[in-house]
Amino acid sequence: MEKNIALFIVFLLFSSVGMVFSDGFGIEMGWGIKNLENAGIEMSDMGDSYYELLSVPKPHPSFERYLVQIDPEKGVHLIKAVGKSIATNGFGTSLKTEFNIIEKQLTSVYGKGEKTDWLIPTSIWDEPEDWYMGLRKQERFLFTIWEQPSPTLLRIGVVANAFSYSAGRIIIEYYSKNHDVIKAKNLAAQSSSF
Repeated sequence: MEKNIALFIVFLLFSSVGMVFSDGFGIEMGWGIKNLENAGIEMSDMGDSYYELLSVPKPHPSFERYLVQIDPEKGVHLIKAVGKSIATNGFGTSLKTEFNIIEKQLTSVYGKGEKTDWLIPTSIWDEPEDWYMGLRKQERFLFTIWEQPSPTLLRIGVVANAFSYSAGRIIIEYYSKNHDVIKAKNLAAQSSSF
């Protein structure tokens, strides 16, 4: 009887960890191309180990593009979601609102992250109505980072991005525990060209 109770508690712990700390959009870190195909995901090779996913198991209505970077040995080590275009004003009202919604949703899963809303001190875009232009000119930054949010993730970042003079988008990136090692290996391989 005690053994059954202990097994049940272990089951609950592991199942709750799986529910709380699942990787982004139903994609698991470490999956290879075959795993993605077996999950019914169609993809397009973009080169340099990047693949655009034409579908994901758990899509989010605020995002329209999903990409992964796959290492031949370690599998998926980066998941990136690109948000839909958000028309906004100089204050960045709509973009900030969407950012706050996405940040709150991520916080409900991974806990509190470290938020940065920073303007370079020498920027001329320092009035409230210049908020979006500061972002557009890469003199203002709005992002939140979660460091080691789960057993499989090194970090998650969500960022507000200005891609035109009147519209922005939200981008989320999930990095696996292997990401930095893979990045260093790839940079070393590039250095061998010299």
